[in-house]
Amino acid sequence: MFRQSIKRLLTSASLIFYLPVSTCLAQDSIEIGNINIIGNDVTQDKYILRWAGLSEGQQVSQSELAAAQQRLQNTDLFKKVALTPQTSVGSQPTQLTIEIEEKIYTLVIPRFGRNADGDVSSGIRLQMENLNGANQRLRITVENEEEAEGDTSEEFSF
Repeated sequence: MFRQSIKRLLTSASLIFYLPVSTCLAQDSIEIGNINIIGNDVTQDKYILRWAGLSEGQQVSQSELAAAQQRLQNTDLFKKVALTPQTSVGSQPTQLTIEIEEKIYTLVIPRFGRNADGDVSSGIRLQMENLNGANQRLRITVENEEEAEGDTSEEFSF
């Protein structure tokens, strides 16, 4: 009889604590109505939405929005990522604004070198990131090496 009383007490206590927590979670959840993406000059909207894992009509919590923001930041394409839900009235879907600042994508790097044998090398490296807005990379290196004896060699790599 004592065991049954404790069991009933624990069951009712867990229901008391469970109900407020589940109610809070339901209130933190929002329905995404329209998604506006601001600041993307190169990166296409469809890729940003895919990497974030968000779509219109989706129910998300604040923690899921934070996770989506982190996923976008982890692509390493953006200097800044901010997800801002606009407050909605009643049961209307919430408008979500994704504001990003893209990184510089094209770098031209001169290359010069000299070793102990007197060989001199010079060249250039072109590095392009996020070509079509889908996180592609292109690296081209052109290098010319002149040996101390006067021999010359050229090297191209992609």
